[in-house]
Amino acid sequence: MKFIDCMGFAGGFTLGAVQAGWELARKWELPPAPGFGTRNCEGNRHLLGDDWLVEVAPGTWEPNEAQAIFGNPPCSGWSLLSRKDFRGRGSPVEGCMWHFIGGVARVRPQIAVMESVAQAYRQGADLMRDLHAKLDAFGWKLLEMNGNDMEDVVTRLEEARSLTGHNQPIAII
Repeated sequence: MKFIDCMGFAGGFTLGAVQAGWELARKWELPPAPGFGTRNCEGNRHLLGDDWLVEVAPGTWEPNEAQAIFGNPPCSGWSLLSRKDFRGRGSPVEGCMWHFIGGVARVRPQIAVMESVAQAYRQGADLMRDLHAKLDAFGWKLLEMNGNDMEDVVTRLEEARSLTGHNQPIAII
């Protein structure tokens, strides 16, 4: 299956998907060009494959051949290492999560996975509820998983696999 890397920063999540048998189709980033994580992925084309495009700017994120979108919006908006005025609800980085949701709504892949740090769920519970509500309004089946608990990860991924093909897209957050 083909996937889109949406703000995957260093490319670790992207590399894991490629190693698991997925094919990278596109790299989505926000301006300014070339995008925050693009250089990392460009430098790893020998690992990620050569047949993918970079699109910088949400207005260019259009429906395409990808069956999944994997997103890793920057966690600096929740990290306790960031300045207080740069983290939390309303932080400049929060917009990245909304861009991810908007891209998912436009492309409507079979599967969308958004990964973030645990702080986003502890301190950003209201944001997560708002993001969930938006995806729910789009008709997505929502699954949550704790990425630090491998038993939960396996359970959620198995659940997602069992739900695909029923004409309802799956979102894992």
